[in-house]
Amino acid sequence: INLFDNIMFKAASNLFFPKSIAYLHSANIIVVTNLAADGLSLFKRETDARLTKIADISLDFFVFSINVDVDDTLWLVIHPVLHESVEFFAQNTRNVATRLFKLKVDIKNYRLVDYVAEEVFRTDGSLLNAVGSSVYFNQNLVIFSFVSDPKVCFI
Repeated sequence: INLFDNIMFKAASNLFFPKSIAYLHSANIIVVTNLAADGLSLFKRETDARLTKIADISLDFFVFSINVDVDDTLWLVIHPVLHESVEFFAQNTRNVATRLFKLKVDIKNYRLVDYVAEEVFRTDGSLLNAVGSSVYFNQNLVIFSFVSDPKVCFI
């Protein structure tokens, strides 16, 4: 997108509900939530701003949001039951189950070599409902909910 000249172009395709996006600086990789992959899609950022898909990471769940810490670790908010999220945002009447994952990716020469996903938090929505985002800083995970005050957890 070049907003100054009012120019837009398609950078990537075949993404379904790309709710969140993040940038892994150390690998020059764009990470996008992709319900079609049941997880994430990774893209190489080209010099002309196009995105070349390098891999999908299937986590078997709807990834709601992505944040990246200073070590390029991805912190994912996952809603394992998608219809709960949809109903919550449509009617604000139900608990939304949430799982938080820490995801480390090993990327060499724009190829996904390996990844390790570790669950760090889980709730059925009764402890902390409708989690929207989480940020990791200085051994603390700050968890943000749509309906309650943020919580800080020492990890």
